[in-house]
Amino acid sequence: MREILSGPIQKKTRPPIEEMCGYLITNNIFNEKLLILIAMLKSNGVKFPWYQPCNYKVNYKGEYICQIHFGRGDNPGWWQWNEYAENWIGVSDKYGEYAMTIETQDGIANMTEYFRDKMTKIDAKITELANATGNARLSKLDRRLLEFPDTQHKAAMQKFIVWLKENKMTPQTSSPNTWKATYKGNTMCYLHFEKELSVEFLRDRSLSIDFDELLECAKTKDFIFSIAKQCTNCYKCAPGISVVINGQKLNVCRIRCYSPTESDIDLFIGIIERWKNKNT
Repeated sequence: MREILSGPIQKKTRPPIEEMCGYLITNNIFNEKLLILIAMLKSNGVKFPWYQPCNYKVNYKGEYICQIHFGRGDNPGWWQWNEYAENWIGVSDKYGEYAMTIETQDGIANMTEYFRDKMTKIDAKITELANATGNARLSKLDRRLLEFPDTQHKAAMQKFIVWLKENKMTPQTSSPNTWKATYKGNTMCYLHFEKELSVEFLRDRSLSIDFDELLECAKTKDFIFSIAKQCTNCYKCAPGISVVINGQKLNVCRIRCYSPTESDIDLFIGIIERWKNKNT
């Protein structure tokens, strides 16, 4: 069992959620009720893609509902996976906070109501947006942006999205609330739609734009210095990238701008355009 549930094996096999129920929900009644709920949700268009070890996303009509965790308990993180607990389910919302935990079959009723409520709200939101815009086929990204209040930051993000689309870098879903913009297979940036809008230019060393390109001009250098995040080894992936900005040595994890303004977006566009001119 431990081998089947190991992170590397799960990442390779990506077991369907029904299979995970069989591994970790050993109470027969609990397992039966859970499988009935999953089958009902699937028949109504809900999808349960594998996401991380013992962890599944729940999506409905292109909208992210939550994540379902099996046997996680108080485990500090999937990257340290070494234990599991039977007959335990956690349901976390889009911001990573637990909406509920279930340890008996009696909790399935609460889980059922939770999903019905979420699906009803998504259906209503899609209908409302379609009526308001006259477009029933808005992309998931466009629908997500419309959820934010009308501010200069929302307008700035809208400008950036339009520019990315016009330049063949249409952002694609990367993870819940995060979209990734790529150009000819090269990652340019990440857009985050959480409690606050943000744009990220360095993430786990996965971007094609490096620090030399970020720091090419003085104006960009001052801006990057103001938003650089120092590495704290929060995801056990230290060290960060060692750089010197404005004479100060930093061990940088990521470059992320929260609540960007239009002038911030103009800088981002300039960074990407300089990279394209040099590399394509």
